[in-house]
Amino acid sequence: MMRLWMGISLLMVACGGDTSDDEPIETPSQKAELTGASTVAAGLSTTCGIKTDGELLCWGGDLYGTLGRGPTEEGIAGQPKLAASIASTLKFKEVALVETACAVTQDGALYCWGPNDQGQLGVEGVETELISLGGFFDKPVSKSPVEVFPSGVGHVGVGTSHVCASFDNGDLKCWGQAKYGAGGLIDDIENGAAPADLEFDGATVAQIELGGDASCVLTESGEVYCWGSNFIGLLGVPDDRMNPDHMDCAGGGALAIRYCTTKPQLVPLPAPARKLDVTNACACALLENDELHCWGSPVCGFGVESDLAKIPPTKVSAPTPVQDMAVTGESVCVISGDKLSCAGYGYHGLTGSFEDSATFVEIEGYPAAPTSLAGGQDFMCATLEDSRTACFGANDSWQAGVRAPADAESGNLKSFSLTAPVVVEVQP
Repeated sequence: MMRLWMGISLLMVACGGDTSDDEPIETPSQKAELTGASTVAAGLSTTCGIKTDGELLCWGGDLYGTLGRGPTEEGIAGQPKLAASIASTLKFKEVALVETACAVTQDGALYCWGPNDQGQLGVEGVETELISLGGFFDKPVSKSPVEVFPSGVGHVGVGTSHVCASFDNGDLKCWGQAKYGAGGLIDDIENGAAPADLEFDGATVAQIELGGDASCVLTESGEVYCWGSNFIGLLGVPDDRMNPDHMDCAGGGALAIRYCTTKPQLVPLPAPARKLDVTNACACALLENDELHCWGSPVCGFGVESDLAKIPPTKVSAPTPVQDMAVTGESVCVISGDKLSCAGYGYHGLTGSFEDSATFVEIEGYPAAPTSLAGGQDFMCATLEDSRTACFGANDSWQAGVRAPADAESGNLKSFSLTAPVVVEVQP
C-alpha cells in the first residue's frame, strides 16, 4: 500500500502536481502565515488544520476534491492550493484524512468529502462526480462536505478506503472497504456504504487511527484495540489459528498469509497509552510513562536494517522523555525537550537529509519549539509554541503548505521535497 500511495503521488505530479507556473508567485511581502491552528491532520497529499475558534482550513493536493472547497472553486482542476477555509459556516473540533477527509463539528455532526469509490462517504446514494484519470484511478468524489451524521459523534478516523467513528452513546461504527474487516465487515464483493456497528465492550473511545487494512482505537483508560488485517502484525498480536476471532482472509487455507477479524483485539502494552498513530505499515503508541512502543513493519522506528515484523509492540529507542510522536509513511518522529527528531527512510527528506537512518536524527530549522505532530504520507507537520504550523518532507502537491520549488523536476519527487521545516502559508 505504501508503494501504491507513491504511485498516486507520481501520477499527481504528472497531472499537474508541479503548478508553480499556474499562479503568480507571491513576493515575500504578500505571504501570509497560518497561525492559531490548535490541531493539524495530514493525509496522502493534503493537510488540514483547525484553529482555536473552530475554523477548518485545508491545503495541498486536490486531485480528488480532498480540499473540500466545492465544484465552483476557481483554478485548474486538481491544482494544489495554499491553506484556505472550508465549510465556513461550521465550527469543527476534529479532522482526519487520507484522500477522503472527515471532520467532526463542535456540535457532534460528522461531515465527509473526497473519494467515495469504496463507500467512504457513508451515505448511500450520495451525489458525486467522476474524476477520470484512467482505470484504477477513476473515482467518484464529492468536492463539498456531505453530512454523514447530524449529531452524537465523538471522534473520527480515516483510512485508505474506510472510515470509523465513535459516538457519545458508546457505539463504534465503520464503513467503506470491507475486504479485510477494517471497515467492520468481511466481504470480498460488497463495500459498506452504510455504517456497520462493531462488537466493542463500550469503553469510551479517546482516539481513532486507521491504516489501509487495519483499524485501531485508544480508550480514555489508555487501552489500545485493533482489528482488520493482521498482515505484518498490525493488530499487535500473533496470528492464532485456534482463536475463533481470527479468520483466514487470504483464501489459502493452511497457506494463508493474512488473518483478519472484525472484533477489536487488545494490544499488549506495558503501560496505558496517551496517543496512538497508525499507518499502512505500522502502529505506534506513546505511553503515559513517556515511552514509545511500536508494532508492525520494522521501518517505523525500529531501524531500517531489519525486515522482520515486530509482534508484540516493541519499545523504540527514541530521545526521552517523548512529549509527542507521529508516524509517517515509513518514518517516525518524536518531540523531546522541545526538539524534533526522526528515524526511518529519508527519501523525502524526513531524516533532515535524503539518507535513511536507523537512529533518531534531530531536525533543525524550526522557527519556534514544536509542540505537537501530525504525520502524512512521507511528510510531517508540527504546531509550534508561537501558534504557527510548519511542515517538511514531501511537497509535490504543496502538502507542506508552500508552493513547490520553481526548479522542481516533474516526476522527480525528491526535487519537490523539503529537508527542513517551512511555515505553512495562507492563500491570499
